[in-house]
Amino acid sequence: MRSVRRIALGLIVIAVTPAAAREPMRAALYVSAADSSFLHSVGADYSRALQLWTADAATLGFAVERVRCMPRPIEASQDTPPVLILPHAYAFAPATWDSLIRFVESGGRVLAFGALGVRDGASAWLGWQRCNDLLGARVAHEMAAEQTGFLTLGATTPFASVALHGRVLGHIRMPGAIGIEVERPLAWWSTWDRIEHPVAGRPLAAATRTMRGAGRILWFGFAPHEMNSSDTEGADTRAWFHGLGAWLAGSESHAGLDPWPGAAEAAALIEEDSEDHFENVEILRAELERRGLRGTFLCVSNLAQRHPALVRRLAARHEVGSHTDDHRVLDGVALDEQRAHLSRSRDALEAISGVRATTFRAPEERTDANTLVALAEAGFECVVAGNGRTAMPEIVAVPLPPRTTPANIVRIPRIVSDDYDWFVHSQISADSVAPRLRQALARTRRIGGVLVVSLHTQLAGTPEHIGAVTPFLDDLVQQPIWITTAGEVAHWWKQRDACPIAITSRRGLLTLTVEKRRRERRPRRLHAGFPERGGVALSFRQDAGERRSGAGVAARRARILFAGCRGGSHSRRSPLRQARRG
Repeated sequence: MRSVRRIALGLIVIAVTPAAAREPMRAALYVSAADSSFLHSVGADYSRALQLWTADAATLGFAVERVRCMPRPIEASQDTPPVLILPHAYAFAPATWDSLIRFVESGGRVLAFGALGVRDGASAWLGWQRCNDLLGARVAHEMAAEQTGFLTLGATTPFASVALHGRVLGHIRMPGAIGIEVERPLAWWSTWDRIEHPVAGRPLAAATRTMRGAGRILWFGFAPHEMNSSDTEGADTRAWFHGLGAWLAGSESHAGLDPWPGAAEAAALIEEDSEDHFENVEILRAELERRGLRGTFLCVSNLAQRHPALVRRLAARHEVGSHTDDHRVLDGVALDEQRAHLSRSRDALEAISGVRATTFRAPEERTDANTLVALAEAGFECVVAGNGRTAMPEIVAVPLPPRTTPANIVRIPRIVSDDYDWFVHSQISADSVAPRLRQALARTRRIGGVLVVSLHTQLAGTPEHIGAVTPFLDDLVQQPIWITTAGEVAHWWKQRDACPIAITSRRGLLTLTVEKRRRERRPRRLHAGFPERGGVALSFRQDAGERRSGAGVAARRARILFAGCRGGSHSRRSPLRQARRG
């Protein structure tokens, strides 16, 4: 079994590098006479289905050969545990099912789809018990309510794909799709805005992975050929499938940091657009400080100039950013004019607070390409935006000719509705706000992303509405998440990107190289996953040269050492500590 290790890195900052392209992995495609007979009885073409499944296997990185019987249990001396693909594997005689279980528990790998083992060898209906037991599921549902659906990728995606957390994929043809209830789904059935599919009223996995005995199981509730991904989704879809296929085969190698400090499951920030009724900033400020929290107050600077004492009080503990100078929308406005608006706002807020504003949110979240350029030229580093491509921050490189190096703006996505939607568009009751936010927090934790709670001084920030939010704040401080400001999220994300890592392979020896470019005060933790067999060399590169440790050790058995770093010096050596397996 591959080793997944955790290294205490002191002050090193690391970003994920995608795994290099691999040769297709080998797999056996199970051809079942019982399934052929059943599909023929319902008017389906089994031969055509096998052709599609062969193509689906290629999507996951496998080249297949067809087999007509269950593999034997894995021998202890066997070098490469085989991967068995079960397409349309509905019908199993009791003896065949028992053979499948023995194969998995002895170390075999199974790629399965849909309603696995729900019929006996004569195609009589048995129910979901076999499927649920094998996958560790509590319940299974047929997802046939709509013609198409979406799935949202969760935080249990292989670590090298951390940037895909919260990515929405689809459209998927839903008739025949299956959802199961498991503890930590790889992906769950959802709407386009990541809300759980309503068929069960709770998250249902569209994909999951699990261990049984010495073996691994990867299950999808749909067939990859049923996806209709757009061009923009295609690369993300392929990366996700290939990462999962490599995990199943035990051939993956990846490394990267925890997404959030202190091994937090997710991040959250409380942001208030400080505009009409500007004096109401005092209300949210007091509620946050009562709970020991810091917030991000994005101020319309023309209004902030009328309340300098309030702004200075905010800046003493919280983040003060910009919501433009006069709350005019920016998209479609000439670059020079946008530049003037943002520069005036920046200068005014710094003159009042004594702190440079680095975070921005546009009125109505309406921006264009000129806005990013104007923000970069004005020295802003972070923008809080609308529903993003994923639920993770994203670094946007903004060209600034004649400079040769682009400016980096961190885009923090807002994936849940704000108080304008609650009280103006949807007109929900105040009692419904905290439950909605709790659901959004649970969703964010499954994703492992960042939750932006966006408020306004004239809406949730008023005395009559703040009580709708405070019960959620009481719950928030009890959660294992990082509660911070937008500026701190941006700073963390840039530091993760500051020192790349790379995994290379030569003559069976993997080399993990860490290139340190700057110092950072906050400890990071590196996760590294290597194939089950083969050597590993760890290399740490810094300005003064390169140092190596653990060269040539076997990843499966040896204690690999890494030279710890504090302030750029190699003053100690720390063993890799095993975090989890599989």
